[in-house]
Amino acid sequence: MAYWDVTSKIIETPNNELAVLGFKGKKISDPIHVASKHVKAFTHFVETHYVFTNEGSGLTVDYYFSRFDEVLAALDPEYVRQHGIFFTDDNLSKFALWFVERYFFGRHTEESLNDYIVFDPAGGSGNLVTSWRGHLRHKIVSELQPDLLKVIEKRMRQDPYHIETGFTIIPKTVTNQGLNFLDRAADDYMNEIERVLAEKSLRMDKPLAFLLNPPYKSTDENEDNRTDKAANYGVHASITAHTGEDAAKERYLTFVAQILNICQRQVHQSPDLQPLLLIFTPTSWLIPRPTYAGFRRIFDAHFQYEDGFVVTSNEFFKLQGRWPVAFTLWRYKPDPDRQNHVTVRDLTNLTARQLFRFDWNAPAELLDGLLEPVMEKA
Repeated sequence: MAYWDVTSKIIETPNNELAVLGFKGKKISDPIHVASKHVKAFTHFVETHYVFTNEGSGLTVDYYFSRFDEVLAALDPEYVRQHGIFFTDDNLSKFALWFVERYFFGRHTEESLNDYIVFDPAGGSGNLVTSWRGHLRHKIVSELQPDLLKVIEKRMRQDPYHIETGFTIIPKTVTNQGLNFLDRAADDYMNEIERVLAEKSLRMDKPLAFLLNPPYKSTDENEDNRTDKAANYGVHASITAHTGEDAAKERYLTFVAQILNICQRQVHQSPDLQPLLLIFTPTSWLIPRPTYAGFRRIFDAHFQYEDGFVVTSNEFFKLQGRWPVAFTLWRYKPDPDRQNHVTVRDLTNLTARQLFRFDWNAPAELLDGLLEPVMEKA
């Protein structure tokens, strides 16, 4: 997509693969393997069509990247289902980060997300970490699936902002492997992150801000289905020690528990830091259901609830069923006696069409004025 404009031609690479040469010969894609019987038709199709982009209308190259989830879901819907992958709507991502700046950092004017290392360990197609240019300086993205990591890396390399401000893909995409967030202890996981950062002369010298939409997957079903799609991986004992066996069946809760472990580790090393958790989840652990009450007691002793909102699942996520999805903000601030009472702003009437109409690159004051009426109804 990033190389396909009205000038694009198909060329043959030395190893008999094809590539798209676009933008008057200035950009060339990675090699593409096309079966010989399809080469003529493929070439004709590419050279007689082009991808329309228009910065003013929002139809940018990045817009096409943001819809990669639809491609993956069409190619292998069972893979998506077994991994619990529900990619975040690009405009909902932008709205969530606007909400963080306006309603969380608006009360703490001395800081912003630029004062944190923003880390998404379940990057998907990259909508969260790429969504709001100018507000996320250094970004770390990891994923279990190497193909998704490659998409995120290609996407960020198309945008000069991300090149200039910096981002780190872990592990390196050239290794063609992902990094599982759940099957190892927090020390092992973060040692790998810090090793890759050191190779780029970077350090974990700021508090972490976890920004993610983790997999919503219950593993309490047919194990053979997960095995067939490489989704049947173990969860480290240090995680289930927090969640218990029953709650650990909800994959998003194991992500939350591992984040707790990593925040404990960072604060143990640097006691003055207060990491953040900014996360999309189902609402059942926020109420909480009896199954999750034990984990919430542990979690509340470490994290202070700050703010949040709730939207409707099938309005913004490609999934079956209608249920509430919450975006909640938490600060790591241990207090053994804390019991958080979670109140979220009800935005279940908000639609994807409404958010698509906003110009997210508009000046902050203008954007605030346009979005405040939405918030006043919540």
